[in-house]
Parts: sequence; structure tokens; C-alpha cells
Amino acid sequence: MHRVNYYDSIVVQDGLITRLVTAEWKDLQMIVYKEIEDNTQLVRNVYLSSVGGYMVAFPGERIGSGYYSYWGDQKEVLQDWRETARLPIGQYRSLLPEEQEIIINKYPAFKYVLKKVHVTTDNLMQILTIWKEHPDVELLLQDGYSNIALDKRFYKLTEKKRKEVCKWLMKNSKTQEVDNPNLNSVQTLLKYGIDYETYIHYCNMCAYNCCIVPYDVYEYICKKYGAKKYGELAPIYKDYKNLCKQAGHRMSDKYWKFPSDLVKAHAKVLGEVNEINRLKEMAVAKEWESKMLPGVKQLEQYNKTVNGYHIFITENMTEWNRQADVLHQCIVRCKYMNGIIDRKYVIVFIQKNNIPVATAQVYSDKKLGQLYADEQAGNIYPSNSVKKMVLKWIDTLPNNFLQEEKKISCRNIKSRVNLKL
Repeated sequence: MHRVNYYDSIVVQDGLITRLVTAEWKDLQMIVYKEIEDNTQLVRNVYLSSVGGYMVAFPGERIGSGYYSYWGDQKEVLQDWRETARLPIGQYRSLLPEEQEIIINKYPAFKYVLKKVHVTTDNLMQILTIWKEHPDVELLLQDGYSNIALDKRFYKLTEKKRKEVCKWLMKNSKTQEVDNPNLNSVQTLLKYGIDYETYIHYCNMCAYNCCIVPYDVYEYICKKYGAKKYGELAPIYKDYKNLCKQAGHRMSDKYWKFPSDLVKAHAKVLGEVNEINRLKEMAVAKEWESKMLPGVKQLEQYNKTVNGYHIFITENMTEWNRQADVLHQCIVRCKYMNGIIDRKYVIVFIQKNNIPVATAQVYSDKKLGQLYADEQAGNIYPSNSVKKMVLKWIDTLPNNFLQEEKKISCRNIKSRVNLKL
């Protein structure tokens, strides 16, 4: 792949105005990108590199994972065209007279746009696509408001809203401070009835503190706590808003949107969410316990205390979570409970003085699987004495111990059948 020189040309293909971008490297040339007036973009043989940006691989060249990709065995081919978003590649130059003529021949009225607006190979398709549906876009473009003119959201607004935006632009067009604003900024100015200087100060404050909130929230924080507190309280407010949604509070209600004491309100809603999550976790835990209970119930008879170590099997999820937390293990996160439910293996806890020491995985054929102590410690394995003790405990288990209940059930069924006979 190579960083290449790009050359633009405006042509007609299949009856549509098309921008072609040609990549050139040494004596190699290839059209790699197209923008078509029907709002389609096509690309081929272009790759995005984190080091080199957009790069091109020509057919026949070796490709691989390196910067220039010379070391791979695979060779590049001429790819089929595929659709893409607009890509920032090309020469970005003014239209040549013959290119303007090509466009005017198809769209005679577009000559007025070409006279009033600096149209380049980069913005041509954006302007042409919108102009075909909204010819009055030239008025915004000629006044230098390309950010709004080329924003498709502007044309989805109601006629009343579009007029309000245009009226604001006309009123402020002679102000040097207002330089090609975007649609979001004008809508914010109109919604809150603020001047452009206030809006810029708001934007600067958000950028400086790396925390953006709606203007009314910004105003609430600054008026109630002072502008110096914005950097501290804006992140708290954003978290508060998220917590309110989780707790089911409507932020359209001023009581929740503008609390009398933000810090206290945040703590209150955090407590609500924690309680909601606790109840959800309890429900999940009870479901796991009920699923594990049949398998665990038949195995509890093998729980023992040896040399002060308690070796046991349990369905209690509180105990599972405590074992996982103390020993930094993933037995809950990775749902090892399923193995017990499916009777593939059993998870055995080893504790001393009620403190977790190790966790063992024992398969139905009495083979020891994983045996770990604290997985964040330097040595994640338990001592040899603990391992020997676990192995000795496994030896006391009957063969196929996980299938025991099934066998019992079968014997009971057979006995009932014999009785009936």
C-alpha cells in the first residue's frame, strides 16, 4: 500500500454528474473513488492505516499487515466497486471551465450557484444533491452559511422553524462574531433566547472542562453555584441525569431536572438505583439457587471439615459472590453455576475460619479440573497441603457421583413399577 497523489475530475457517467478521484504512485494510476450526484459514493483498493491515513494498494502488489505491506504472500487484485460514506480523499480544487460547462449543460439553472458560490471538487456533490431538491439553498450559500446549507437536518425542519433560522442569520449576518455557525448553535440560540457572545462563552466553558451539558443545565449550575463550580458539578449532573433515567424519574419535570441541591439529589437517586439493582440481583440469585438446588442437595452429604478446613458445595449465591470477591475469581461472572445445573462438574469451596482459601472444579469422573487460590496473588495456586487434602476428599466421592440422584430416581421408578405389578 502507498500514500499516493490524488487527482480529481468531473465527468458524466451513465447520465449522472460524477466526481472521479484517481490515485497516482510512480507510473501507476487507478480510479479509486467516485462521488455521484444521486448521493452515492463508491470506493475500491483503498485502505485506512492508523499510521499513513488513506492508502492505496494497486493490483499485483503484495499486501499484508505492515506499513508498506511488502512482506505478505497475498497479492492485491482490482476490487469491485463498493458503497461507502464520503471519504476525505482527493485534490479539493476549483472547478475547471469545462467541468462547469458539463454541469450547466445538464442543469442550466445551476449557473447562478456557480456565479455566487465557490464550488470545488470537494463540495460539488453535496451542493448539487441538495440544490436539486431545494434550489433556494443558493441564498444561504452566497451569504457564507454553508454549514447550515449543507446540513440535511435543516430541510427536515418545519417551514416555520427554517424561517426562524434564516431570520436569525439575516439579523446577525453583519456581525463579525457570527462566522458560518452550524445548525445546532443557531437552534440553541433560538431555543434559549441568548445572544451569540453568551453562546460562545457557554461553548468555551464546556470545552475547557471537557463536559458538555444542555444550555439550560449550564445556566442552572452557574446561577445556583457559580461559574467556578461548573467543572466540578457538570460531571455530577450528567451522572445524576443517567441515574434518574434508571430510577424512572422524568427529567422533563423541573423538580428532577433542576434539584434544589444537586449533590444531595445525586446521592438520593444513587441510593434508589443501588436498591433497584440489589433487588434485581436478589431475583437473579434466587433463580440460580433454585436451578442449582437439585444437584447440590444430593452432594451436601459430602461436605466435610478436615484439619480446620471446610470443604463444601453450596447453591447459596451470597457465598458464591463472597468466594469470587475474596479470591478475585470469575466463577460467577463466567457462570460456572451452569456446570452444576448440567451435572458436568461441581464447584467446591475450601475455607478456613470462614475465610475463602481456594476453589476447586471436580468433574463427574472425579477428575480435578481447576484449583486456584487468590488469582491476584503472586502464586495463584493453593499450598501442596491444601491440594493433597482436596485430592483425598475427591477420593471419598463415589464413582459417577454427579449422576447419583438420577440413578436413585430410576431405582425409585422401577420399584414403583414392580409394586404395581
